[in-house]
Amino acid sequence: MLSNNFSAANLKIPIIRYCNSHLYLIILHKILAMKKLTSLLFAFSFFSVVSFAQKNSATEQREMYIRIAVVQKISNDSVIAVLNGGKNLGIQNGSNGLVKGVYTSKEDDRSDLELGYASVYKVNDTTAYVLIKPKLKQGTNKGNEIRKGDYVILSIQVPKLPYRSIFFELALLDIQFNDLNNEPLYNIVDLINRDSKQLEDSLLKTGASDVFKTYDFLKDEKGFETLKEPLKEGRYQGRSIFNVMADCKPVDVFTFLHFVKNYPGKYIGHTWKLNETFATWVMNKAPYSQREIYDSVIAYKNKPILLKNFITKNKKLIIEKDFITNWIDEASNALDLDNETKAIELFNAAKITLAFFEEECTLQGYYYYHYTALWKKKENYNKAILWYDTAYYFFNKCGSDYYKAQTLLSKGLVYNSLNKNDEAIAVFEKLLSEINQPGSKLTAAQKNIFLGQYHFFSGFVQAVKGELKKAVEHYINAIKLYKEINSYASLQTVTRIQGRLARIYKQQSELQKALQIYSEQLELYTNLNDRKNIADVLDNIADIEFKLANYRTAIYNYSTARDIYLSFDNYYNAGYSQSNIGQAYWNLGKYDSAIAEHQQALIYRTTAKSYNGLGYSWKKIGALYKETGEKDKALNAYDSSAYYYTLGKDSASLKSLLSDIGDVYYYDKQYQKAYQTFFKWHQLNIASKNKVDLVNSAYQLAWSAYNFNIDTSKYYFNYCFKIAQEIGDKNNELFANLGLGTIAYKEYDYETGEKYFSSALNNAIHEKNKKQEANCYKYIASAYSTKLNFDAAINYYNRAVVILDSLGEKSSIPAIYNNIANAYQTKGDFIESKIWYEKSINAARKINNRADIGDAYSGLSFLNILQGNLVAAQTYADSCFNIFKDLNNSWQIASSYLTMGIVSNYKNDYDASVNYYLTADSIYKIEKDDWSSSTCQNNIGNVYYFQADYDKALTHFLAGEKLISKIKFTTESHVLFKTNIGETYYYKKEYDKAEKYLLEGYKLAKEKKLNRFLSSANIQLGMVYYDTKKYAESEKYLNEGLAIATNMNLSENIVGAELYLGKLYTAQNNFSKAAVHYQKAIYSKNSIESKYAWELRYEYGLNFYNQNQLDSAIVFFKQAVELVEEAGKKLFGGAEAKKIYSADYRKVDLYNKLVASLAKTGKKEDALYYADKSNNQAIKEQINNAGYTTNDKEKEEAIKKGNELMQKQNAVEQAITKEKSKPLAEQNKELIASLESVQKVAQKDYINYINGLVVKYPDLQAYFNKTNPADFKKNMKYIPDSTLVVLYILNDNQLFVFTATNKEIAIKTIELKQNLNKQAERLLAILRNPLNATGTGAIRLRSTIKSKDAGVKGDFKTEASVLFNMLITPIKDQMKDVKNVCIIPNSKLSNIPFQVLGENDSKGVFHFLVEDYAIFYTNKLDIFSSPYTASNINSSFIALGNPDKSLPNASEEVKAFKGIVKNATIYTEGDATESKAVEGLSNYQYVHFATHGVLDYADFNNSYLVFAPNKGTTDDGKLTISKINGLDINNCSLVTLSACETAVSKEEVKGWYISPVNSFLQSNVSTVVASLWQVDDKATSILMTEFYKNLITMSKVEALRKAQETLSKNPEYAHPYFWSAFVLYGEWR
Repeated sequence: MLSNNFSAANLKIPIIRYCNSHLYLIILHKILAMKKLTSLLFAFSFFSVVSFAQKNSATEQREMYIRIAVVQKISNDSVIAVLNGGKNLGIQNGSNGLVKGVYTSKEDDRSDLELGYASVYKVNDTTAYVLIKPKLKQGTNKGNEIRKGDYVILSIQVPKLPYRSIFFELALLDIQFNDLNNEPLYNIVDLINRDSKQLEDSLLKTGASDVFKTYDFLKDEKGFETLKEPLKEGRYQGRSIFNVMADCKPVDVFTFLHFVKNYPGKYIGHTWKLNETFATWVMNKAPYSQREIYDSVIAYKNKPILLKNFITKNKKLIIEKDFITNWIDEASNALDLDNETKAIELFNAAKITLAFFEEECTLQGYYYYHYTALWKKKENYNKAILWYDTAYYFFNKCGSDYYKAQTLLSKGLVYNSLNKNDEAIAVFEKLLSEINQPGSKLTAAQKNIFLGQYHFFSGFVQAVKGELKKAVEHYINAIKLYKEINSYASLQTVTRIQGRLARIYKQQSELQKALQIYSEQLELYTNLNDRKNIADVLDNIADIEFKLANYRTAIYNYSTARDIYLSFDNYYNAGYSQSNIGQAYWNLGKYDSAIAEHQQALIYRTTAKSYNGLGYSWKKIGALYKETGEKDKALNAYDSSAYYYTLGKDSASLKSLLSDIGDVYYYDKQYQKAYQTFFKWHQLNIASKNKVDLVNSAYQLAWSAYNFNIDTSKYYFNYCFKIAQEIGDKNNELFANLGLGTIAYKEYDYETGEKYFSSALNNAIHEKNKKQEANCYKYIASAYSTKLNFDAAINYYNRAVVILDSLGEKSSIPAIYNNIANAYQTKGDFIESKIWYEKSINAARKINNRADIGDAYSGLSFLNILQGNLVAAQTYADSCFNIFKDLNNSWQIASSYLTMGIVSNYKNDYDASVNYYLTADSIYKIEKDDWSSSTCQNNIGNVYYFQADYDKALTHFLAGEKLISKIKFTTESHVLFKTNIGETYYYKKEYDKAEKYLLEGYKLAKEKKLNRFLSSANIQLGMVYYDTKKYAESEKYLNEGLAIATNMNLSENIVGAELYLGKLYTAQNNFSKAAVHYQKAIYSKNSIESKYAWELRYEYGLNFYNQNQLDSAIVFFKQAVELVEEAGKKLFGGAEAKKIYSADYRKVDLYNKLVASLAKTGKKEDALYYADKSNNQAIKEQINNAGYTTNDKEKEEAIKKGNELMQKQNAVEQAITKEKSKPLAEQNKELIASLESVQKVAQKDYINYINGLVVKYPDLQAYFNKTNPADFKKNMKYIPDSTLVVLYILNDNQLFVFTATNKEIAIKTIELKQNLNKQAERLLAILRNPLNATGTGAIRLRSTIKSKDAGVKGDFKTEASVLFNMLITPIKDQMKDVKNVCIIPNSKLSNIPFQVLGENDSKGVFHFLVEDYAIFYTNKLDIFSSPYTASNINSSFIALGNPDKSLPNASEEVKAFKGIVKNATIYTEGDATESKAVEGLSNYQYVHFATHGVLDYADFNNSYLVFAPNKGTTDDGKLTISKINGLDINNCSLVTLSACETAVSKEEVKGWYISPVNSFLQSNVSTVVASLWQVDDKATSILMTEFYKNLITMSKVEALRKAQETLSKNPEYAHPYFWSAFVLYGEWR
């Protein structure tokens, strides 16, 4: 017995708002608490595969009347009862059923009363405990109370046996017969498990024997005379009761028992003595039973006469007792029990009998109506429809409106089974018409029933069609009608309809309405005491609370449902509830709890031996890993899910897995893979014509397409919205509105976007869906960010956070914090941005979401890039990479490589940048993600493009285009590649190819209305046509591009278009029109930051220059020069952009035109200043690009920090330029202001640091100094009286010759009639060619390279005289009274030795310039202002020679110095190592290198001097330019490069030349002596010996002049080839 010590106060149960019957649920919880749930103590291997053995024992469900043995009243609303039977009867925990009264007497006949609803909560072997919910409060109506002896009708599980006896059927009805000794004649447990025909026969014999024994006992007793009288009617007419008893056979008992079964009323729930009740039955005329008539029909079916006589005799009885109807019903029940053989026998009996009742058309119709069940069982629905039509014919014939209505209902459902839902609806509408037809014979009650069925089934079919609005309307009407009927069966129907209605509301995202319906359903199931369905409803309520983000309430309801399921060992459904508990814990951020709950769910599913359940649980685990970004684990989990769904033959769930797998790819940002997967799902949904699934797959397709094709995305969002509206799906209406709003914002249609967002938000608020309200705020916030209204964006993000926080929704908060950080970053509030990134990291750590942490690190990396903190940016990029690598999220790993590539790009580490991009590309190739792979190719192409390596750039642009072409719809990337390729061909001057690609890009941009790209394509085409002199086409495209740019405020495009229109009109000599466009460009917004800034001012200056308006030209040329020099320091794109920048020949022309303008207007000092700047600018750009290395660790760190500060400055400048290059409306003013503030600090930090660095390391000054006209003029006064400085500037066909002394500057303008450069080239070629030297001995060059000028022949005197007349004669007056001439080299004059110029004297003898003047060269006029103290060569001299053993005279040369220079340090051959050379440059004042020099014109940094490798190291012996730049050279007076072509200058840009000599001069070496061509080994040795002998007593320039004079007097070496190659640079004293 159960204790009655119940107290609600002892139960910690929260109030449940879904049900009014609080006390009932409290009792239910108490019962659950009393039941010990045994833990399952076995391990479950993660990602394991489970298989189940199949049970062979068949069972069936039967309905049984089970007597109540004990009643315990708990309250007026609740009763606990104990039943006579438990597991032995097949009673199952969780079963529920109706409680009915029993017949006790005519005065107390309760057999028709429905007393309440019972639910089994505990089952023992022989007893079962039920909780009963009475229909009426106990004690309020006598007769309706639940009593001992009443019964509960339950469904029991029994073995399926070949034969079931009449005794089994009676026992199911709780009808018990006893024998003569009042002992039970049969045992129900035996009948359940061992029933058979033999057992039945035995019991029948026993019963017949007991009847006979009773007769035998009573036959002689007095008082039983009536039993001896003959019966006047009935089965035994003419015989007495005693006669029947005396002659009783088993068949008589069987006939009696069938009567009892057919008319069980008062027998149910009681025990009877068989002999007594048999006699009473005989006394009451022993009426024929249905079974007897049936058996007779079957027996006579092949005996027509006997059959006819039998039917005729019993015709009245057959009709009155509805035997035919009952046979038909039994046939239908047999089909339900899969006993088709019995069903066919019963149908045949009915058909045979009906042949004698042709006038009974209702019976005829009833037969055909039920006969359809046989064909439906065989799924031959067309045949079923045929028989329904036959039934309807008969019902209509006899005017049976009731059965006509029933037939129409059933026919409609068969059409539904055939998926002919429109035909089904038509049939239901015909039904409605007949119900409402005037004169209908249907009673009011019948009309209500049929109306309820009409609405129920119409709602069902409309829901299948996806017409959810119509379905809802029908279901609401059906519920109302069934509630009015108020029977047990009608209320059960109400619960089923409520379940369907609530599911539709969920699909429509009418969650509050769904919650209300589930609450009403819970109350009804509570009243019906249906515990299993109470658990189901609690699960459904929990689902709603989960969707509303009320996770704690959801967990409580899932837990309650789980406990109810476990109370009757329903592990299958317990596993479902447990999985959802895990998901709720995940959303609360309790990651470990979530995993544990999911693992427990798998245990439940395994215990339940449920394939589908395991599939569901694995699906949930997959969803969890999907959220954490663990792609591989998610896909593995989904594979397991698919495996179990396949075993369970669950095709619908397998189909839905495509949605989940698509989500994995979407979250992995593999949008094309996601799209392809969703598309497969969508096609299946189209085939199934299920609008509910269609709307979901369309939504997923829309978002995946959004990332690469806006048109496709928009199509599917509109498709989603249309279907959602049709079926009343509020949730997807909301989502579609959000998607369409996002697209509208992306297309800058803000007004339309706001309408979509407003509609979505109103929807969420109306539905009281807080989670979706928060979701709307996130979208609105993102939209405000697009509009650059970051304050509003942050406000809406915070509103979303407040709601989600109140809901306990932790999982999406890190991402929102990340978005807030992004908003602050873009706003320019870098401090707040960092705070929010860190908040995102902390929030993500709490829920163990490493993917969100990785995203925050990525954001911090970009934040630091913006601020120029590239070291920190690299650190965060590395951290981001490590996380995604650990998660094995391939797309995010690749994305991390891209981030590191960008950081490397900003750091000017282009090799690393390209390598990172290539690594990312390799991942995308493995993932077959052509879209992302094309992005990598584009990035690599850009790196090479900005290094002016157009061939490599094209290789990658073309590879990217090939990849993107696989995507069959046009995207922005398609246009981007076309224009990039076209622009690259333009710079390669391959105009036909440039035109082709640019036109293709133009057409695509125009077709897709990509106006930004269209503007750029127009302008680039205009440039192509300008260069190819197709001026009309150029004008057309430039104006079209300008119009679009103006409309969109594309400032960079505006400047570019105006510039080229100016150039176009200048080329056509329309200077006034050109000026208009130049002015518009110059005075347009942001023109000073434009990449065209200096070029624009140069071209405008040219416009004035060509009109001889020189003062105006000077103004704009000076502005252009200033921009050139500033841009070289902080160029957008870093060093790679500098390579393109420094390759632009127009800069040379800019300086030359400015010098010419100043010269022509008499501004001599300014002209010389800018002429000098031009020369220095060339050197500075090339030397600075070479880099700087040093062995001094402290100095190296100092330089590294300086570079980092410079990189920071450049990175911030780049960010500013990038932002200002956007259309005006899109520019973020707050971000620009913040960046400019950061820029000022960065510039100040850089300047302060460099100033301190130069003080500490004076040799670095050359890299950071800047001269101005005042400083230049100051240097002039230090020029010695004996020295004349000469500078030549070639401008078009004019030569400007500048001469400067300490007293004055003079300019001579010479109109050239000959090509000066060609003349210089010819002289140089003749001088370099030793074959022109006649009468000399054998020659050994300090090079193995054959001279390119070997075939040039001529008389050097003739060519030298021509140049003398062009270069020296005009300044002879200035050369009076000077001994030294200082040449500032420029143009091709940089490579000729001025000492060889001369003319014939009066005697016809050729007189060299060097005979009268000592000649030296410089690029630094400040050498005159530098104090100089002559040093003693004897105290500090080192010489290294012939390190590679290829120059034998070089070895002898340096050894000879021992006899010239005291204390000379000499190294030759293998001892002449690189380390010795470095030591010499750092520690000696005089350094001599007799070795090869290699000048790499392609990459100046690779130029080097050859030395022997350092012993014991892997060093290659190459002393490169960058190494020289980094040496600590503080007191080196002279470096002599006794090697080949070490003074040769390369024309890096048309007009600007550079030589290795400059590296030494820039590195604090006072003087460099080097050669202009490949020198003769022996002649050089003689020259150098003489040079050092002279140097002991002479100045450097004089020592070299005398040495050359001495060598020239040797007949063998008289030709200038031998003696004039060496020139002196720098300090001449």
